Amino acid sequence: MTGPASPVRGLADWIALTPALALFFIGFLFVLAPRAGAALFGIAPPEGPGLWYLVALGLRDVAFSLFVLALAFVATRQAVGAVLGITVLIPLGDIGIVATE
Repeated sequence: MTGPASPVRGLADWIALTPALALFFIGFLFVLAPRAGAALFGIAPPEGPGLWYLVALGLRDVAFSLFVLALAFVATRQAVGAVLGITVLIPLGDIGIVATE
């Protein structure tokens, strides 16, 4: 007995999923080395307990990227496209926050 075919079929699908993979690695960096993650974004890391906020952001990014990747393997292309389109709001918000700093 076999399940339904994965909607991720070829190179174009993987290219479309590249932002989710990038979000995973950026989030992973923030979890393991929050100061390095902050430097990547060009912001000064907070000192003291505020540094844990960067770890929380990293966990958010890792979890959301895994959600998108899992969805890519079990849902329709339209669902994946909708989630990826909405996901763009996360980095746009991050860029907007950093740009006003």
